[in-house]
Amino acid sequence: MATGASSSEEQAALLAEQGEFAAAICRYKVTIAERPDCAKLFEQLAQCLLETEQYPEAYQAASEALNLAPQWPEALLTLARCSFNTGLLPDANHQFSQYLDMQPHDVEVQAELAEVKHLQQQQLALAVGLPGLQIEQSYGAQGGPGHVVWEAGLVLSRYFVSHPELVRGKRVLELGCGTGVVGITLACLGADVTLTDIAAIVPHTKYNLQCNRQLIQSGHGKAAEAALDWNSPSSSQSLLAKQYDLLVGADLIYAAKDMSPLTDTLQQLRQHSSDCPLTIAHKIRSLPATNQFLAQLRQVGCSLHEAETDGAVCIYISEIVTPQLPVNSAMLVPRGKS
Repeated sequence: MATGASSSEEQAALLAEQGEFAAAICRYKVTIAERPDCAKLFEQLAQCLLETEQYPEAYQAASEALNLAPQWPEALLTLARCSFNTGLLPDANHQFSQYLDMQPHDVEVQAELAEVKHLQQQQLALAVGLPGLQIEQSYGAQGGPGHVVWEAGLVLSRYFVSHPELVRGKRVLELGCGTGVVGITLACLGADVTLTDIAAIVPHTKYNLQCNRQLIQSGHGKAAEAALDWNSPSSSQSLLAKQYDLLVGADLIYAAKDMSPLTDTLQQLRQHSSDCPLTIAHKIRSLPATNQFLAQLRQVGCSLHEAETDGAVCIYISEIVTPQLPVNSAMLVPRGKS
């Protein structure tokens, strides 16, 4: 049996080398039925499927190869190429980046990753509605949550592009800016924006700012980055003491532990910009957590109402009110979410 299986695999490989990909695919499938736990067979099948432009099937085969051999660079690379050809650019970015973490000197793959990032930038600029916008997104060892554009950031950016009068000429502070997509968009619309995040994220934000300097100048806006840690906002007193016309943020909280540091920071900001409204985009992952978040914002003087909904993302705009005692969070259920 082992000899037959080996012979079948060799026949499939020979057919692939000769460019007989359809025949090789059939042979690989027969061999996989005999050896369903062989990652190499699935990876070779995926390559043949790529050659015949059967991209969804190639993606499935490459995924199975990586499931069977999670640390195998070749399987990861094949999956990255399948993701790229299937149009899954964020996945391709992530997978190429992971491969380069393991094989950092592969020049060919570096070029493939650069192409993926370029296409991602074009897609994002189109989705936001701001031609020429360049936002670098990083995965792998060099990336993380703050180096990726999340859905709420895209929705909020698009919202302001549709309503540029809300920000033109305004002094804006962005909280938790990450890649900077929202703040950079506002600067391109003519706002004077300070983009803030923790110190580890700021260099990535700065890079994206530099990539968009010309676009910002053409929009008559300004933008600068600064570190602001909600867990120790006192270290950024000069930043908090400035006067702002608008506070913005997208997907500011993911876990309950982030709520109090954020509301404490907002409270300090309001000491100097008491009439400054807040506009946020928030993805509703849990309705009770969203109600709790809205209730805590109310307690520090930000009474939010829903302005627009895009899928699971809601855009909330605040009216400045006098801080009150805690209110019944059940009263704060977003419209259409009860």
